[in-house]
Amino acid sequence: MSTDEDYQKKIFCEHIRKKGVFKGDEVSAVLLRIVKRYIADDILDIGAGSGALIKLLNTKGHTAKGVDLYSTSNDIQQGSITDLPFDDGRFSTAFCCDVIEHLANEQLDSGIAETARVLKKSGHFIITTPSDEDLKLNSVVCPECGHQFHRYGHLQSFNQEKIRTILSGHGFKISFINVYALGAMAKVPLGRYIHFLLKRLQFQFIGKTIVVVAQKV
Repeated sequence: MSTDEDYQKKIFCEHIRKKGVFKGDEVSAVLLRIVKRYIADDILDIGAGSGALIKLLNTKGHTAKGVDLYSTSNDIQQGSITDLPFDDGRFSTAFCCDVIEHLANEQLDSGIAETARVLKKSGHFIITTPSDEDLKLNSVVCPECGHQFHRYGHLQSFNQEKIRTILSGHGFKISFINVYALGAMAKVPLGRYIHFLLKRLQFQFIGKTIVVVAQKV
């Protein structure tokens, strides 16, 4: 396991110990409403975290399993996006929620190539990642060694055009892409409408998330 992956595993364990919940746990239902037309069995959740998305998919009658640096249930195998422990063409749908911002360029290229490998032809790759994140806002300095790093381990920031270019370079065709305030949509009563309200009022809302669906061609 690489140094970066060791660091991500440390963050994962600390987060579970302190909070016991991830952002993805809270927004899973909202995300599924947005992308439901693109979901088909079998499903892989890459970077499955606590397994909340898998549980939700399975309760809706789907067949889903996951992979993560740290396994928290029988539905989640230990492994990395850069070396997925599955056969070629195994899945029809792959989720990758709040993962790619943690990857260096080489890891990202390898991870997308691995996802393409385990997806069936015409399978869908569903990604979420912060939109236009200013990495400096969460930059901290170690008081002992002076090393500067992102408090959540984010290594890069994405916008829609950057994601389009990267996925196209790996043989994916964009089926859907948009920006949502997923956190607010999950927490606010009638939150499914908040995205359209904010867009209509032209708010530059905080906590924006890119949701992208790409099809393997």
